[in-house]
Amino acid sequence: MLSVLGIRSIFGEMSLFSNEPRTAGARTKTFMNYYKIHRDVLLGIFATDHKGASETFRLLLLTTLQRLEETDRELATVYEINQLMVKGLTLKEFCRAVIKLLNYSVPKVDSGLIYVFDEGVQGYNLLGNVGIDNAPLILPAISPIVRSVGNKIIGGRIESTIIDAPGVIYQMMKNISPAETLMVLPLAKKNNLIGFVLLLNKKERISHSESTVDLINSIAVQLSSAIGRQ
Repeated sequence: MLSVLGIRSIFGEMSLFSNEPRTAGARTKTFMNYYKIHRDVLLGIFATDHKGASETFRLLLLTTLQRLEETDRELATVYEINQLMVKGLTLKEFCRAVIKLLNYSVPKVDSGLIYVFDEGVQGYNLLGNVGIDNAPLILPAISPIVRSVGNKIIGGRIESTIIDAPGVIYQMMKNISPAETLMVLPLAKKNNLIGFVLLLNKKERISHSESTVDLINSIAVQLSSAIGRQ
């Protein structure tokens, strides 16, 4: 998967400039309406409406650059995590490095935590922390956030989510940290919750794009594999 496009997105724009076969296809996640404009018709409009042509090309350029930026961010993040996985770090060193990386690479995140299950305490140990004071070192399995995160594992499939309702976040994050926006990344092995990542924006309610959701889903799967092997 190269990119996830949302409402009012444009795709297939390279057909304006090249007659070569397309390099990618497109599928829909849900029912949708779309509008198809043939190349010859569009080029004919450009020939008669120079102002409209200039604005259209500006929009196409911005769309392409944004898409490239999002794809580059995802590839770079996945690559950097892979590099950490092969460095022979302890689990705690790995988690500390990962949470710093995610706070840098995931858009509009200002703090974050990683908790990993510990059989010895039958709870989740805090192994990575950026920007949150006095976060609990151990969370029991009955705590609200643990129960909520566990519900994100559906039939063995990891479902990350973004929450921008402060009241809901408060109920989940009691005694941890207040936040305006919360990203929840479950880490699972064979349907069992082995840990989770919490990425926060403590100041703003942020509406993230589909591409950000797919980025954190990719990260959750990757980290589940890495931590599950420890």
